[in-house]
Amino acid sequence: MFRLLWNRLQTTIWFIPALLSLTALGTALLSINADLHTDSSSWKWLEYFRIGTAGVRQVLAVTTGAMMTITGVVFSISVVTLTLAANQFGAKLLRNYLSDTRNKLVLGLFIGSFLFGLVVLASIDSEPGSDVPALAFMVSLVLTMIAIAGLIYFIHNISTSIQADRLIAIIGRNLQETIAGTLSTEHNSTDTDALREKWRLATHGESALPAVAGHSGYVEYINYEALLALAARSRCALEIPVRPGDFVVEGTPVAVILPLAGQAGPDGGDICRHISLGEQRTNVQDLEYSIMQLIQIALRALSPGVNDALTAIACIDWLSAALACMAGRRFPPAYLTDNDGTVRLKIRAFDFSGAVDAVFKPLRQNARGNEMVTIRLLEALAAIMQVCRSPSRLQALREHADAIQRTAEQHFTDRDDIDQATQRHDACVAVFRQQYRSAAGSLDT
Repeated sequence: MFRLLWNRLQTTIWFIPALLSLTALGTALLSINADLHTDSSSWKWLEYFRIGTAGVRQVLAVTTGAMMTITGVVFSISVVTLTLAANQFGAKLLRNYLSDTRNKLVLGLFIGSFLFGLVVLASIDSEPGSDVPALAFMVSLVLTMIAIAGLIYFIHNISTSIQADRLIAIIGRNLQETIAGTLSTEHNSTDTDALREKWRLATHGESALPAVAGHSGYVEYINYEALLALAARSRCALEIPVRPGDFVVEGTPVAVILPLAGQAGPDGGDICRHISLGEQRTNVQDLEYSIMQLIQIALRALSPGVNDALTAIACIDWLSAALACMAGRRFPPAYLTDNDGTVRLKIRAFDFSGAVDAVFKPLRQNARGNEMVTIRLLEALAAIMQVCRSPSRLQALREHADAIQRTAEQHFTDRDDIDQATQRHDACVAVFRQQYRSAAGSLDT
């Protein structure tokens, strides 16, 4: 649940600016206190600033007012950028802009500088000859200079963030980070058939008690470890028919309780506490979320009104990199056991075949007649096959290569384009056969 909370905080505009503002307020109070208890007459560097109390107040008034004005400009530019991004890529991709830490750091820097200058300005006595808070004044000037440098960086970052290639790269890297945090690199495979048989024998004839959702929403996070521990304590079995990314309607089951050996089983509310529902999908556990974001950009690029094949190809490149990363990792098993080896949890897991279908089915269906994209799809499949070591996963990739080739033969009108697609398909088949023999041989040994 901590991952989900942190993910929500990362996609809010207020969190980082609020932290920086509080830090600025604390620093201002400490600086003023240091000036009150320190003799600043011995500081040689103060000779460069030959201004009295009135001059310090005037400088702080100017810089503080400028910081607030620039803050409004920064906020306005951010809103314009979000509007352009929503029109160009779709409103669902605004979450990626809201999670950009750099823009929020700049916004927090301006607000913090304003609050710092305001507090220092309020602490200066207006009487002539009164002491000047030299340290606080210098810190305010330094913060102002840093904020101006941040403004230059903000303009650079915001102007490049609406470029399609950069946005696609950001989503692609986020997808790879989700894969690294969700899928294990261990290659030891569990005996799924044996676990399935254990589950069938243990739950055969048991009455099922549904645990229903208290409200509608998308499944954001499922704490499988907590559910497994809960099932072990209650000496029951739990079946979770939903997975992160699914939409759940209020009153429909999110879990099925299967009491074992006459045990009552846990309360439905205890189970629902470990299944978080929200208003939108997140990439915490949902591998398909980032995939769908790249698919959305690619489908918009392939639409007749846009017809931007190069943007679609960029999406295919990053999707192929993600699938190549998945090909060498172990997906969560469908059955989870406790420390005693008893099957306690049956989940609806996301597997490699589902990921391949989520990528290549919509792209193949919308790239009919587009020679560039179709050829790139076949090249991507060949690249993924080169790093795949599982016969079943290779077979899933081969099926999509054959389907893309059939689509090309049906919709391409030029013989040369068909030959180009056939060459790529033949390369896929050659890689498939080589990798399949190697994978089958390693399993035999």
